[in-house]
Amino acid sequence: MPVTEIATLKLLRPWDAAETQGFFAAVSAQQAAWSGCPLHYFRQTATSPDPSTTVVYILTGWESVDAHGEWIRSEQNRRLLERGKGLVEVVGLEHARFAAKLEDVKFVVLERWAESGEGYEERIECESTGRGKPIVDETGGVEEVPGQVRRLRGFVHEPEVSLKTRGEVVRMERLSLREEGGEAA
Repeated sequence: MPVTEIATLKLLRPWDAAETQGFFAAVSAQQAAWSGCPLHYFRQTATSPDPSTTVVYILTGWESVDAHGEWIRSEQNRRLLERGKGLVEVVGLEHARFAAKLEDVKFVVLERWAESGEGYEERIECESTGRGKPIVDETGGVEEVPGQVRRLRGFVHEPEVSLKTRGEVVRMERLSLREEGGEAA
């Protein structure tokens, strides 16, 4: 079953530092070559308890959780993790049971709540006022936490949304990697 990887990372160095950019470019190229799916990087936009902390999300597809597990156990991934020491700290990893296509998405609203037992319970109202509707809207269970649900909505423009939920809500904006010449891709 196709899944979307939601990896949560804490940056230990600035995003625009050359070694951070080089690390994430290598991760993107090597993991995408393995999985066949592009990686998308997003920065959490909500204020964190520590303003110096930057939380980055990797959102990407996999054909299954097992396929991702093969990558995680590979020597190639282990070398990348070694290279990332001192640059990033892995905070979390989960897989949502949906396949999100994020190529044109600039902003993401990611929600999580407990399932009610009668399917996916809508715990959120999202009214986009004048900025358009989401171009991606996927909902699915969380593979690692039975009874938990994730909803991912992607927008071209920053959404002006009213959020009402008892669950977790994370707002993000896309991060770009610099190309060889120093320009953002």
